[in-house]
Amino acid sequence: MPIFLVVCATTRHRNVSFAYYVTLDTASVRICKNAFVKLHQITFGKLDHIGKQHAQGQCAPKPNARGQYNTRQNRCPEVLIKLVREHISSFPSDESHYSRARNPVFSVEY
Repeated sequence: MPIFLVVCATTRHRNVSFAYYVTLDTASVRICKNAFVKLHQITFGKLDHIGKQHAQGQCAPKPNARGQYNTRQNRCPEVLIKLVREHISSFPSDESHYSRARNPVFSVEY
């Protein structure tokens, strides 16, 4: 009798699946995702984000990069910042009476 292999034309809805383990004494115990999240006090979103990065082939999750930009549109040029600092330092100043003993902070005289 011939053996037939039937292949479905549908695709799998998951590319990867994850199992969650904790070490209890010396043995690894499989736990559910909900227990893993509560045990480590992280959110489901963070766990999904790490899982997506792992599925893309990264060996460790990337650190958070929010607020770090290499090209800031409103950044003042260094030349302008230098000119402003020189202008401020041109005013007559005196040591601040609040912090003379600890650090040399200067205040502008009026």
